[in-house]
Amino acid sequence: MVHTNFFHDGDPLPPPHTHPVPPPKALGFHLYALAVCTYRPKPPPTLRPLPSGLDPSLNHTKWLPIPPLRPKRPPGLPPPPNPRHDSLRSELDLKAILQTISRQLEKRLTRDEYVELMKRKKKLENARALGHTHISHDPVLGEITFLSAPSTVSYVQLQPATILEEPRERAIVDVSRGIYRSFPGDALLRQLLPHTTLERSLSLSHLQSIDYMRSKLAKSLPLTACALCGWSVQYTPGLVDHVHDAHLGITWKCDFCWMCLESRHGLFMHVWKIHRDRVEESEERRKRRVAPFTEMGWSA
Repeated sequence: MVHTNFFHDGDPLPPPHTHPVPPPKALGFHLYALAVCTYRPKPPPTLRPLPSGLDPSLNHTKWLPIPPLRPKRPPGLPPPPNPRHDSLRSELDLKAILQTISRQLEKRLTRDEYVELMKRKKKLENARALGHTHISHDPVLGEITFLSAPSTVSYVQLQPATILEEPRERAIVDVSRGIYRSFPGDALLRQLLPHTTLERSLSLSHLQSIDYMRSKLAKSLPLTACALCGWSVQYTPGLVDHVHDAHLGITWKCDFCWMCLESRHGLFMHVWKIHRDRVEESEERRKRRVAPFTEMGWSA
């Protein structure tokens, strides 16, 4: 609201928060009160320092900008075209993953072709060593004639079109959730499972019988042993009970009759045999329990 007088002498009225301010005669009192109530003077400047982005005295040329944090690059993705690019999200998009999959398929196809060519070469060499005379039309080597006498045919050293790289460590990548979890590759799995190739050559029934024997053996073998006396037990709670009873002398007290027992299993059997009705009663009471209403609301 603009405060002006109506005498048109060119001097506006002072702001209404200054005192004294005579009410103008041309304005009604309700308009004058509205002007006083709605006027908000500009607050004084704060004494707190401004943020670094708004401080004009801060020289930003002294410090390099902080590079944004980016997730660890999965090993199978191609390198980014521009490492200094602001956002490296392009290396985790669907296109890059499809390129990686296609590259792996090309390597696999190249490896299969190389194996097939080596088989053909070995077959031809065996035929030559046996002295067979025949004409074989090979799609790669062309038409070759094998004679009993040493032939003048120059054999081509068959190699793959591209250098086969070592298989990289595989990983589980979920781009939508930003998950990257590596798991051991084939080399490490061969170290962990030295009989993997043997088991792959076995039949399914044989593998199932081996798995059954392994599970049966694992159940019979002890998993934990006491470090003090060497007593072995299959489950950890049994080892804890053994340490409490044999080495620490801990006694277990019944909450109903305050009877002290030496083992936790003995306490359980004592409560189940003697105080079974009280245990069932407490369970029923707990099911039917209603939380009391207090002044602060329903208590937990």
